Amino acid sequence: PMLEVGCDYGRSCCLLADARPDVPLLLIDPFPDPVARQRCVEELWRRRRPFTLYPLRTADVPLRNIPLLSLLHLNGGHTVPDISIDCTLLPFVLPGGILAVHDYRRESLPDVTEVVDQATREEWDLLTVAGYLGIWRRQ
Repeated sequence: PMLEVGCDYGRSCCLLADARPDVPLLLIDPFPDPVARQRCVEELWRRRRPFTLYPLRTADVPLRNIPLLSLLHLNGGHTVPDISIDCTLLPFVLPGGILAVHDYRRESLPDVTEVVDQATREEWDLLTVAGYLGIWRRQ
């Protein structure tokens, strides 16, 4: 499965859904903006793409509900406490699996880079940074 943390209006999760329609899609987002949640869900339904949505903060999702992942996309909170909690999901990524982090190396959100660099120090190879998207592969 693929997991996205922080869906907002669903742009990136729809790209994931289109790229790998054969892979289950899990989403975590408390959706403080109900319009964003509606747009995200409607876009996935329009694609006839099954998905599992946890309308919660990462800290509130029972870890027993998280399977082993081929891809984890983090685009949730941008503070040290929030991104640290999101990074507790890294052990669920299978060896050879991919981690994508939005807002990586964005100067206005330095906590993202700081926490992710610490979390990926071991067992992860940084593949590329494109704009503010960092991509790693788990060893």
